[in-house]
Amino acid sequence: MTRHGEARALLIEHAVNLLEEVGVGEFTGREVARRAGVSHGAPRRHFSSRAALLSAVAAQGFTDLRARMRTAQRRPQTTADPVKAREELCALANEYVSFAQEHPAMFELMFRHDLLEDSGEQLRHHSLALFTLASDCVAQIGPAEPAEVTTDLWAGIHGLAVLASRRALEPITTDRPEVLVVRQVNAHTRPRL
Repeated sequence: MTRHGEARALLIEHAVNLLEEVGVGEFTGREVARRAGVSHGAPRRHFSSRAALLSAVAAQGFTDLRARMRTAQRRPQTTADPVKAREELCALANEYVSFAQEHPAMFELMFRHDLLEDSGEQLRHHSLALFTLASDCVAQIGPAEPAEVTTDLWAGIHGLAVLASRRALEPITTDRPEVLVVRQVNAHTRPRL
């Protein structure tokens, strides 16, 4: 890695830690530089704007989440097995929700396309990769409209992740998020009569 690449990686590492501590609202490039032990102008040499730095942080979040979801994913089967595909889909969704609970500020930032648009990080591409993992499982389950089922299911899972990350489930249910994930998956992937 070049010195430029090393400095950039160091800034991203400290930016991730700062985001986790203070959230997007209190996040500053100056504080990232202070924590990294570099001049306050260093972030501007590597990132064109605050949004560009935050986008690099969000891209790291997507990389980390995708790695967790891939770990939960089993190797593709040569023949579609709806039961195993449903189990895998639950495992992927549980990783998604767990990540949101463990890293609420990062999770919020990752989907702030309004804040991060035009940063050059292509965050929509990163989020599409996560959706594709779920879509592949749904297709193996075999619903009539897999694209629609995946969209509806993932909207529900994302909503569950947001509620769980903000501890907003506690007032409305005593069920653990894992139980709610299974209900979402079963409700959306059960065969239509």
